Amino acid sequence: MIREAIVTTLAADGGAHITPLGFREEAGRVVLAPFVPSVTLENLRRAGVAVLNFTDDVRVFAGCLTGRRHWPLLKKIRKKSLKDQKRRRKKVQ
Repeated sequence: MIREAIVTTLAADGGAHITPLGFREEAGRVVLAPFVPSVTLENLRRAGVAVLNFTDDVRVFAGCLTGRRHWPLLKKIRKKSLKDQKRRRKKVQ
């Protein structure tokens, strides 16, 4: 079953890229299904991490598609913490 979530990835400029995205679970792992080509796919290939944000607020999904975003965002994601997460992930696998 494909479910929908809001996915946040690290943009090339260090900011947040936010988009709705389908995902599914297989054998206890989350499988993302970004479009080819897409900014989300580029970000995933470059940074190797994403955050799934679950919400039932349709305004968030609509805002991602229309550009009308009325929710607070972080100014910058600390890259060091993302690198640390990648190292931790590799140790677990």
